[in-house]
Amino acid sequence: MHIRDKELLQQIYKFFNVGTLRETNNVIYYSVRSIKDLDVVVSHFTEFPLQTQKGADFILFAKAFHMIKNKSHLTTSGIEDIVSLKASMRCARGINNTLMCYFPNTVPVERSIIFSGAGAPSRMNFRFCCLRRARTRGCFTTVLRKSNSQVRLRFNITQHVRDIDLMNKICEYFQCGTVYINRKTASYNVYSNKMNTIIIAKFFIQYPGAADRQILKNFLGPGLNINNLKNG
Repeated sequence: MHIRDKELLQQIYKFFNVGTLRETNNVIYYSVRSIKDLDVVVSHFTEFPLQTQKGADFILFAKAFHMIKNKSHLTTSGIEDIVSLKASMRCARGINNTLMCYFPNTVPVERSIIFSGAGAPSRMNFRFCCLRRARTRGCFTTVLRKSNSQVRLRFNITQHVRDIDLMNKICEYFQCGTVYINRKTASYNVYSNKMNTIIIAKFFIQYPGAADRQILKNFLGPGLNINNLKNG
């Protein structure tokens, strides 16, 4: 992630208490590599499933992880099964030409479809889902209308259209705003100055690290006090 999200990755690192953090130029990486440490991460996301279609990648990853943990990768058939799992993972972009040369008969396994509405998490767990989405995909915008010199506040989160269920659940969670579909993207938008102030901004102020404090100050303007919102 960008170095401006260092605080977020530090919180994730402290939460799992495994892995390493590494900075290179303006990028910060959080990595977990050992089987022992990965067991902590896999166990967490098994108990608290991802709400986007990346959850389908995690299901495939978890299957490969357990195969390696059980030493199945030491057999030819086990390696072939792991390659088939990798071939279906979007985040890994399938298998490269080198693997295809060694495993020319690879058939990708069936990929799951994640439904955010089915088996939805508790309100508390979904709160953290909103925090993650907002931190990585959220955008605070101020627009000045030339016609009447009024400032309009806008907050939005954008995902691939395959995550339309998640956008609808976020809209239900905040109980304000609307969801739009534009070709391959689905976005949750809040245009009301009032809702952006008393619901959206207050939500992110209550959870440090969810959004940059200076960005929130710029978003709200000099007329609103962040501490008052936090305590209100």
